[in-house]
Amino acid sequence: MRYMNYMNFSVYHIKLFLSLCETLSFTKAAEQCNVTQPTLSRIISQLENTLGIQLFVRNTVRVTMTPAGRSLYRELKRIYGDIEDAILQAYRLQKGRTRQLTIGICDGLNVTGEMLEFMEKYHEDHPNFEINMIRDVDESLLNKLRDGTCDLILDLTLKDKDDPFIESRVLFKGPLMLYMLESNPLLEKEYLTIEDLPAQRLLVRSPSGRSGHAEMVHHLYEQLKLEPRFSQYVSNALELSLNIKDSNEGILADGYYVDRFCPYLFSRPIQGTESIVWVRWTKEGDASTDTRLFAEELVKYYHGEEGLASL
Repeated sequence: MRYMNYMNFSVYHIKLFLSLCETLSFTKAAEQCNVTQPTLSRIISQLENTLGIQLFVRNTVRVTMTPAGRSLYRELKRIYGDIEDAILQAYRLQKGRTRQLTIGICDGLNVTGEMLEFMEKYHEDHPNFEINMIRDVDESLLNKLRDGTCDLILDLTLKDKDDPFIESRVLFKGPLMLYMLESNPLLEKEYLTIEDLPAQRLLVRSPSGRSGHAEMVHHLYEQLKLEPRFSQYVSNALELSLNIKDSNEGILADGYYVDRFCPYLFSRPIQGTESIVWVRWTKEGDASTDTRLFAEELVKYYHGEEGLASL
């Protein structure tokens, strides 16, 4: 085996290598890593020379990984993740943040503004806590809650509400809203009713993406004994506003819809409807767990002690 100078094989080199593996483009990888394309090409060549391994096959059309390059990518991807986690943990300890909570938020929700005051107060009262937030669709959030990826979730559905191992409490609630373009005739009304909805062609998140959006719309239309008219399925909540084009199209969503501040969307509340943002966490034997205490403080902040009453 030839001598390899690992001292010249830095974490920075790993980052550049991983980026090129994932983009298979010197131009895109250089942009991602904020280096020039010649610099990236030189560093990758130096890396191959240092290791004595051809990692990529280059031609005028494309870049491909060699079998050795693919093998190294799998291992270095894991190692780089471990390095990032170790550095982040050291940073947390330096800042005195020795405890963590992860909150999962439904991809259709934006409650950052509503929760900002509470989060600032919580950080002030609990400086040793770090709170991280992730987004996902309804069903995946519930799975993340069960497997411990999330400590608690903010969700619009109450799936598996009879699950004896999950606590659920109301955080926010209000009427459903219809979001539409300024040219929609329904905008002339101050309030809507469900009888105003049948003429609307609705954009919804695709059920194949494990979202409960279409199911919610179907449930609402059962009151009219009608099938909703869907104009388009999209893969995530942010794509809803990107694809609304006509004056008779609408987005049926809650008052905390993630893109409700979109400058070309207008909304009207639908009387006789209700949408609830739930906070949910797993039950544990110890009533003083970090998750439970955080959830109880969150609910009490907005609803007082009565907010903690059983469902």
